Amino acid sequence: MARRRKGVVRNVLAFVAQARAAASKALQNLRKEISATRKRLEALIAEERSFRLDLFGTGGPGRPRGGGKKVGRPAGRKAAARKPRRKGTPKADTYFKKLPKAFTIDQVRKLAGKASGISLAQWSRAKKIKKTASGYEKVAA
Repeated sequence: MARRRKGVVRNVLAFVAQARAAASKALQNLRKEISATRKRLEALIAEERSFRLDLFGTGGPGRPRGGGKKVGRPAGRKAAARKPRRKGTPKADTYFKKLPKAFTIDQVRKLAGKASGISLAQWSRAKKIKKTASGYEKVAA
């Protein structure tokens, strides 16, 4: 019985060795194929560059042969109308004047709406407010 087991183990080991050898051979073939494909790809890329240079020059597709990009507005086109600058005091200052000496974030939100976070950031940077346990407090400047 022991001899039979040894024979089976040898057969299994021989089979595993054969499988490894076949896998190694397959990997070698794959590496050769990848190398050949890379060389073919490099040749195709070089060919594409050559065609592009022949057709478009150094500038690339759609550009003049000189290569540079045209700068400025085309003749006959007018500049886009700009929005006039906002006049008057900045909105954060007007909100600040309306707030009491001590206030909460909810009071700022009621006044400033979406701009409340921006207003708080401006006021804290300008040292106009300080944070307290119950909210914020105006600092005497």
